[in-house]
Amino acid sequence: MTWARWALIVLFFAAAISLVYRFFPESPQLTLITNTVLPDSYATNVNALQMATDGLPSSRLQTPSLIHYQQDDAADFEQPVVTLYEIDQPSWQITANYGRSVNAAQTIYVWDNVKAHQAGDAKHLETTLTTSQATVYPHDKIIFTTQPVELIRPGLQVQSKGVRANIKDNEITLFSQAQAYYDPNTKPAAATSK
Repeated sequence: MTWARWALIVLFFAAAISLVYRFFPESPQLTLITNTVLPDSYATNVNALQMATDGLPSSRLQTPSLIHYQQDDAADFEQPVVTLYEIDQPSWQITANYGRSVNAAQTIYVWDNVKAHQAGDAKHLETTLTTSQATVYPHDKIIFTTQPVELIRPGLQVQSKGVRANIKDNEITLFSQAQAYYDPNTKPAAATSK
């Protein structure tokens, strides 16, 4: 074999290898997706009860569907019912069409047709708050909004821009532009309330 033939064979194989790499490129590397914005779990018919350190119920979250996200330990839910329990008073029940919790439900945002209700008893007047959106802090037992709100108690109807309801202290603070209608002829079912 002459030198020219060897050169031709080497050139042929080099061209063949070049064509193979051109038409059959290297396989792409598989990359593990670690996007924390994607849901990591889904639950239906949720009924989560959080207990206080004394073993008594502190708060409850009920929803027909919940989608959890790793980022911010957040969850989205529809038709939530958040119940706040406090010793020596009826529980508060907060309902809405939508909700989102963050930081393991330390903060719960509710919106669209928000209603917070406490049934009356011998010491507390029945109270209903309605607004478009609110923030609930289950551990601190606070309901907060800067949106227009309506407060209804027996014989009393108040409209305000913003409210802070402190369930632990049984105090409701209206922020601004409060207007009230009082009917002195309505007899409240409960004796007194703050």
